[in-house]
Amino acid sequence: MHVESVTETRTTSGRSGCRLQVQFLSDDLPEGALIWRTTVLKAIDDQNRNLVPEPQPDAQSRPPILRRLDTAPRAELELRSASRRAAAIKLVEGTAEFFLPDRGPAGIVRLPAAEVKEGVRLEHPLLVKLGIELTPVTREKATARGLLGRMSSDLGLGSPTADEAARLQAVSDEVARRRMLRESAVPELGREARAQKRAATPAPAPEKPEPAKADAQGTAAATQPTPASPAKRDSFSFQFADPNRKLITVEWQDAEGHLIPARSTWNYESTRRLEYQKPIPEDAQLVIFVAAEGAVLMLPFRAENVVLP
Repeated sequence: MHVESVTETRTTSGRSGCRLQVQFLSDDLPEGALIWRTTVLKAIDDQNRNLVPEPQPDAQSRPPILRRLDTAPRAELELRSASRRAAAIKLVEGTAEFFLPDRGPAGIVRLPAAEVKEGVRLEHPLLVKLGIELTPVTREKATARGLLGRMSSDLGLGSPTADEAARLQAVSDEVARRRMLRESAVPELGREARAQKRAATPAPAPEKPEPAKADAQGTAAATQPTPASPAKRDSFSFQFADPNRKLITVEWQDAEGHLIPARSTWNYESTRRLEYQKPIPEDAQLVIFVAAEGAVLMLPFRAENVVLP
């Protein structure tokens, strides 16, 4: 392991720490390997202060973003702040886990866009085998859950209770339902009121469009986006349950298997959101990477006498 840079932050807000940007170099690491996660097992400075960070259950549960690089895999190691008298980190060691996409489809689940529907759990034998539950949800539900979680955390209340989560879900479901009805071509709310208004208003004489204009209108109507079609959206939110920590990450790929880069990603506890520059193509596929047997390689890492800034 090669340490590329070291940064240290000291504040009174509890966000102090030391960060190491590292590069993994090993003959045992196959070409195309993607860094999944790292675990620091031992870290001390030259004053023998323990720098191993406190475990973060929330962060441990989130699926990370796999880093695709042409060079050797890189990662950031987060440590506690070193002693003010320390000049170097005497030792840092641990393990790094890599996902190996080139070793066959053992750890890859591919689902066509048509099977990705909001509120419907994704079904695949490998997900069931590994105990992974992954459900697409509306942006409103994901955002509301994230806000409640952050508020609870900031107030020191811990994770939302089952009752709070249930009430939150009811509210977010209603918001999502109203949004869908507003965007839907056949709304359910206010149908009678609109029907009465139409009955009381004389209908204007229909215009006869020119042939070329009529064709254009027909084409436009046929290509109008349908909210129920996930392939016509540019934002996707997923809620997941992964008690065995087997979920690596999720992403969209085009029909040829090439990654569709996300404009941004958003994580909080058991929710991930992916934002894209434009709607996902209809022939795209959702790709789920999982830690199935044979798809993950664990290697130890070690660095000594890392000079502090």
